[in-house]
Amino acid sequence: MPLFTGCSPKGGLSGLYPCEGTVTYNGAPVDGASITFYPDGDGAARAAGGSTDAHGKFKTTTLKPQDGIFPGNYKVTIAKFEEYGPPPKMVMDDYGDMVSDGRPVKNVLPAKYENAETSGLTVTIENKKKTVTFDLTD
Repeated sequence: MPLFTGCSPKGGLSGLYPCEGTVTYNGAPVDGASITFYPDGDGAARAAGGSTDAHGKFKTTTLKPQDGIFPGNYKVTIAKFEEYGPPPKMVMDDYGDMVSDGRPVKNVLPAKYENAETSGLTVTIENKKKTVTFDLTD
């Protein structure tokens, strides 16, 4: 069983490198989007992810918050889910407890971007810091 020890650049865990970027949709920054990097073939050790801020900026997380990403090839998905419809109601569940029935959610970005096979978004992470920009369109 492999054991990872030591440090990589910027004090991260061994083998992880900083990766940050920006997500825009039709030229505007996307706030609150979830971005996921899925290993694609040899090299990438595991998936990584992040969330965008009000400026569309994100930093990747693999093992702990914003620790970076392992080198390798990745397919990328991006989605932004928002609630819609009337406010949730309180209902009784099967155990007699009152719970919220929740609100439905929908992805406000084009559906193709939430699937790794259809997004068309890919990234290669090398043994150095990586900055990426994803310009999503209709």
